[in-house]
Formats: sequence, C-alpha cells, structure tokens
Amino acid sequence: MASAALIALVQAQAPKRPYCAFVKNNAIVRRREIALAAPYLQLNPPAHRSWIILDIDRSGASHAWEDAALPVPTYCAINRENGHAHIGYALSAPVCTSAAARLAPLRYLAAIEYAYTAKV
Repeated sequence: MASAALIALVQAQAPKRPYCAFVKNNAIVRRREIALAAPYLQLNPPAHRSWIILDIDRSGASHAWEDAALPVPTYCAINRENGHAHIGYALSAPVCTSAAARLAPLRYLAAIEYAYTAKV
C-alpha cells in the first residue's frame, strides 16, 4: 500500500496525459485524473525525467537497494508472484531530455543510472 506522501508526490509530478493501464501490457494515453487510478502508470513525462526507475528481475529484488548499499528508494513495487521489483527514486529537480536539453545534466543522470544499475 502506498503512503499518502508517495501518492501526493506522484500526483504532483505525473504527466498531464500519461500512458497507463488497468491491465498489464495494455497501456494507452489517458487524462491524468483517470490515469492516477490505474495500477500501471507512466511516471516520467516525454520531455523530462523526474524519476530513476530500476527494473530488478530476480527474487528478493525489493531488498536489492539495501544489498547494493544504495540510498533508500522513494518507492518499491513488488511482483507478488515472483518477488521481482521496480524501485524508484524521485529526483529533486527534473532533468530535461528534449532536443533543447543541456548535455551536462543528461550525462550526470546517465552516470547515476548506470552506477545504480550496475550495483543492483
């Protein structure tokens, strides 16, 4: 179950028209109001990144951040059937990813994602 703080953060940062799905692998673009009720939701808008999301496909994945000595994630979504998980880190400031983006922030974000992925 998600905390009230996490729900408020997702609501504040969610794209205006994100991809979402009520059934896995069936995502379509919907208005934010409808999308926020869906269990599968696109967190990062098309032109910037507000979240680093790691997909960990092994049992016990919910503790992978701890095993790798990474910071506590903002959220952890666990697949109850196999123990795989997505762990997410909310960024304090979004990073622009459009054609107008500066290279230094993109490289910094890529380096962090690479390091986190390599550790888990």
